[in-house]
Parts: sequence; C-alpha cells; structure tokens
Amino acid sequence: KIAVFFRIPGAMGYPLSKSDYWKSYSELSQVVTNHGGQLYITREQHTYLGNGSFSNSWIIENNSLIETGPVNVDVIYNKGRFEADGTVPVFNCEKIKNICTNKWLMYQTFSEYCPKTLFIEDEVQLHDALPKLSTERVVFKPFSGSEGTGVLIEKKEFFTHDIPSLQFPGVFSEFLDTSVGVPDIVEGLHDLRLAIFDGEVLYSYFRTPPEGSLLANVSKGGRFEMIEPDTLPKEVLNIAKEIDSVFSECGHRFYSIDFGYTKDGPKIIEMNSELGLLPNAEHPIFRTLKEKLAEAFMDMKK
Repeated sequence: KIAVFFRIPGAMGYPLSKSDYWKSYSELSQVVTNHGGQLYITREQHTYLGNGSFSNSWIIENNSLIETGPVNVDVIYNKGRFEADGTVPVFNCEKIKNICTNKWLMYQTFSEYCPKTLFIEDEVQLHDALPKLSTERVVFKPFSGSEGTGVLIEKKEFFTHDIPSLQFPGVFSEFLDTSVGVPDIVEGLHDLRLAIFDGEVLYSYFRTPPEGSLLANVSKGGRFEMIEPDTLPKEVLNIAKEIDSVFSECGHRFYSIDFGYTKDGPKIIEMNSELGLLPNAEHPIFRTLKEKLAEAFMDMKK
C-alpha cells in the first residue's frame, strides 16, 4: 500500500483538479497495481495518525476517485511537505525534502554552485542587503515557495521604494544573466532542468520565459522543450553528480536541479523534490518514470 501525500485539502483539490495531473496519477495508480501494489491518495498533515496510518484516503478506479476511509500504508510518496515520523519509508527522504524545499538551506549546502544569496527576514534586512549584491538586477524568493509564486526579479532601485508586500522570510540573490543561452541547446534566456532518479539524469528540458518576462516557469507562461541528457554540457553533468553524492545515502530518490547558464558557466537556480508528474502522452520518458517509481515503492516496502 503506497500513499501519495498532498498537503492541499479536498478530495479533488490540487493537483488532481488539473486534467493533466489527474491523468498522470491515474496512470501511476495502474502501474502500481500492475506491480502488485495499491496506490492511495492522502491529504493534509493532520490526517496522519503516525505509524503509517491516515484517517482518510481515496483510490483512483475506473476514472473516478473513491473514498476508502482510514488506511495503514507501507510507503509514503511525499508530494506535499509531509512531516515524517520515521516509522515507514518515505520517498523522498527528509534530507532531500529539506534541502529542496528550503531555499536558504539549499544555498548553504551548495553555495559554490549558486549565485550569491542572502537570508532576509523583513524589509529592513532587505534594504541592508542591497549593497551586498553586485548585480544590477536582484531576485527575491519566498523561503519555501514553488512554481514562481512570490518571486520578484527587479533592478535594485525597485526595492528602495514602496514595493508590494513580500512573503518573508525569503532569500535575496544576485541575478543570473542567462542571455548567453546553453551551447548547442538553446539561445537566449532560459533555465535548464535535470530530473535525477537514483543518481541518473532520467530526463532534461529547457524552459524559456514568455516575451517581456524573466520567469521561465511553465505555470507563468514559459515554454519547455525536452532534450536528450547525453547532449547536456559536461559542466552541468559534473555539478549534478557532485550534488547527488550528497544524497546517495537516501536510497531511492527523484528530484530536479534547475540551472542557468551564464558567461561564467552554469549556476543552480533552485531544486525541487516534488516534481509535477506529466501524462505518458507528453513524452515516452514519463511512462518510464512511472515504472521506476512503482519499482522503487515496491522495493522500499521490503
């Protein structure tokens, strides 16, 4: 029994409210069944009773979500900042979750590969930090946000005037100028995502921002295009290998690293341990991913 955990309430709350994600988790549920398991949907931390037990659950069956009540599971697939109690295996482990969801911890762990970043608790610290960042543009990100929510990329003078309310605490970083593109892959502004499964680059794609924007998140209107991992620059692959060596103790793992390629080479923009699960129709690799996830869940139960 494998629980997929989401923090958003409501049986059909996000991400199942999105047609692509509904399709993807329906496909994953079938693959888990094919491997001899059962996939359960669980939601909200307060429903976790400890020792692998949840007070409520659902299964996907015949293209419907069916409530199945209390359930005791063998493995938890963390898709929503789940707080583990150490009694059942969790995919991904706490170390990966903490580093990937805490932007300041990520910087502290991998600062040599990142733009200069400062921790900001309030507007006073924000103003004090401005002279310490050397780029004309700077980036503010909420401490643990996702999908580009709350991110501001502006010139320094923007932050010296009245600005919209920011989600403190956050991090303040030097802006990465990615206008040089990635050699032989993409021209101009971009970010480059590597999806790592058990230490290997399972797939990769680049994203480019819509006209007039510096944010490449697909949720913000960016476009993405899959690329073959063996075409990635060696510099990027070497950094990814160094990062994964920190996580090797975690066993089965699936996370992403977003890079920006600059005139000084690749730099980490951010990391993500709760990647969106895309339908098989998007690309054959997503069928492979679901098989690997199911195999990992079944192996973790042993």
